[in-house]
Amino acid sequence: MSKPIDQEVILQAILESSSQIKELTVQVSKLSSRIDDVSNRLDGVSNRLDGVSNRLDQLEIKVDGNHKETMDRLDAVENRLNDAIHDVDVKFTILHGELFNVKADVVKLQQAE
Repeated sequence: MSKPIDQEVILQAILESSSQIKELTVQVSKLSSRIDDVSNRLDGVSNRLDGVSNRLDQLEIKVDGNHKETMDRLDAVENRLNDAIHDVDVKFTILHGELFNVKADVVKLQQAE
């Protein structure tokens, strides 16, 4: 038959279990504290990321505005250059025609001599 378990052994087992539970409770408490610290740090990082995100949004708006302004200015410059090129082309055509007439007059004078 089985031997009856000694009360002293049972008490010893209860004390050891109690001691282990206390140690585990301390470890859980420390881990909980560390988790709270990490959570606080994550909240700080999240807040910083929100700030960075807001700054990036503002920067995007500013860049878009600058881009539009730059494109408008480039369009204006392109239009002015097209007008200037057209003016030069007209002047060149006129000068070319005048040069052609002068050459024709020179040839006529040379033939007349």
